[in-house]
Amino acid sequence: MANNNPRPIFFNLALIRFPANAVVSALHRISGVILLFFIPVVVYLLDFSLRDKESFVWVTEFFSSLPVRLVGIVALWALLHHIFAGIRFLLFDIHMGKIVKDYRPSWSARITSILALVVTLLIVGVLW
Repeated sequence: MANNNPRPIFFNLALIRFPANAVVSALHRISGVILLFFIPVVVYLLDFSLRDKESFVWVTEFFSSLPVRLVGIVALWALLHHIFAGIRFLLFDIHMGKIVKDYRPSWSARITSILALVVTLLIVGVLW
């Protein structure tokens, strides 16, 4: 009995090349989750730093350590990517950019990813 099923027997997800739109959509969700966990921590640290002088000194020393700075860079990228991808999705919702008949939104996905990375690196370069 021959197997006429066209589905793959072993489905290796590492070998799949996702389109740029799928990558940006997934990164938009991931950056949202990162922000969900990061923003309450930053708000707490801001509140803690405003209590007294010793708290302020502790928070500034905490933010000057290398691991916290690296986490901050990831959080900054998450914020910027989430903003740029959100603007891209909002523009799609109002049908901006779909004038061309054979429109492919992958160029805007690539621009979104590159723009978030470049702006993150520029801000880190200025602040570091």
